[in-house]
Amino acid sequence: MSALVRLPHGLMRRYLSFLERLLVAAGLSGLVYGLMSALPVYPTNWDLVILAAIFVVALWSPAAAYFIAVAAAAYPLYTLSLYVAVLFLAIALLGQRIFIHNMGGLVLVLAAPWLAQYHLAWAVPLLGGLWWGMAGGAWMGGLAALWGQAVAGMAGLDPDWLALLGTSPTMAGVAQRFGEANSLETLKLLLEPLAPNATLLLYHLLQVIAWATVGGLVGFLAGRKWMSNRRPWGTILTGVAGAAALLGVHAGLGLWLEQYSQATLSSLWPMLVATAVVVGVVVGALEGLRNFLEHPLPPRRRVKPSRRRPRQATEPERAPLPVPSQLPAWEPADEAEDLIMLELD
Repeated sequence: MSALVRLPHGLMRRYLSFLERLLVAAGLSGLVYGLMSALPVYPTNWDLVILAAIFVVALWSPAAAYFIAVAAAAYPLYTLSLYVAVLFLAIALLGQRIFIHNMGGLVLVLAAPWLAQYHLAWAVPLLGGLWWGMAGGAWMGGLAALWGQAVAGMAGLDPDWLALLGTSPTMAGVAQRFGEANSLETLKLLLEPLAPNATLLLYHLLQVIAWATVGGLVGFLAGRKWMSNRRPWGTILTGVAGAAALLGVHAGLGLWLEQYSQATLSSLWPMLVATAVVVGVVVGALEGLRNFLEHPLPPRRRVKPSRRRPRQATEPERAPLPVPSQLPAWEPADEAEDLIMLELD
């Protein structure tokens, strides 16, 4: 039975870097596949070839796969709106260095709006803090929250993250809003859902700050030396506490800024608690799996100390040195010679 665990564990530990590239390649291909499925503009079988190329190239060169994915996504967005495509290319090219060196985090951030339908969007800042540290958790949390709000606004949905849980944006709403818009109207349609008034602007901005703060705190705690000595349970509990913190912050902001009444929030409370529980379980499972793969398994059997006393090494017997039969007679020292030596000194 232990061989069934030790064999795959040893293989995954040996090829851990390749496994990470494999997951990143699958995530990047999955994002492009989602866009192509929502906007089917490529000829038959072209989408499969493009996805296969992105996946294979990502295993060899993430930078090359990044530019292939950007080029593949630009054409469907161009058929949707020229200005949306130009804005997408500008962001992709300006941030290429940061995005390429943090491809795994980029995939998680971009997947946040689609993870919301499975109540898993809160896992992005928590995993960012556990796996990319304090700075990574803060940046990933803030960007994921802002990206999810922007995509929801583009699709005509409420950009409030409490309203986005369990929903998913559709390209039909984006096409309806941006299909005939010019450059100024495109910018207005991007910003207007986030800031229809001062109160909602503050509410959405505080949600972004909350995600960044929780992700940074989780990364700060996970990076402490005393926490490293308590892995994986310490980091798992940190992720669960981060999910509970996101739950409390979202509920508190909604009540404080009067976006939700107590009766409305009470009706949403079971769904919010279930979201926090699901996120805590998923984050804890992923953190435990990472710790399992990064550390070797204990030995199969404990080596018992031998009860036998160790044999003392015996030195070879040496023959005694011969003693001369006759010794010279002892003579006292000459005092005259000592006086002569003192006078010379």
